[in-house]
Amino acid sequence: MTKSAIKLGTLLTLFSIHAIYGQEVVKKQKYQDGVTEEFFVLKKDKNIKQGSALTTLKDILGQKYIIEFGQYDRNQKSGKWLFFYFMDPNNSLKAMGSYAHDLKDGNWRYYYPTNPSDNSLNVLFGSEKRTNVIETKKDTKAFQIELDTSGQQVICTGHYKAEKKPAFGTITLDQGICSKALTMIQMNSEKTI
Repeated sequence: MTKSAIKLGTLLTLFSIHAIYGQEVVKKQKYQDGVTEEFFVLKKDKNIKQGSALTTLKDILGQKYIIEFGQYDRNQKSGKWLFFYFMDPNNSLKAMGSYAHDLKDGNWRYYYPTNPSDNSLNVLFGSEKRTNVIETKKDTKAFQIELDTSGQQVICTGHYKAEKKPAFGTITLDQGICSKALTMIQMNSEKTI
């Protein structure tokens, strides 16, 4: 590829990014059965998700547990996404990876849930949570979270291509039990990984 072709490709990419990201967005919220989905949509077409997205579950004590965090590009999951054990009092990281055109793409990591301490009061009142939703200013066009992954162990890693799931031969077994662990996580969760 010539330098001029690379420059032209870069200019077209920058132009298309500006055409999308230069558009105004507004925050939208959906609530159903205790789950709140917050995301941004284009101001001109409120049916098109564009930008940051955050899905949370609020418990009876008012604690927010993060379900997923990422971004949309024209209604499709895009870029880095994080998924959490939202039914676990620690709300620890469950999976992390990227999307391209609404399909898993690239390297993904899957984590064991963290073990809560023996102090059930700490667990009950959420003081052992590993996540926090940062409240941002009203005019901010993105969501922010805090995340503590210290001590979390990787179940396995896998590489996805946007058109298909990884074959068993392409999964790296960090702990030696990847396929069984992933099945267990999917069965014990309302959202699959």
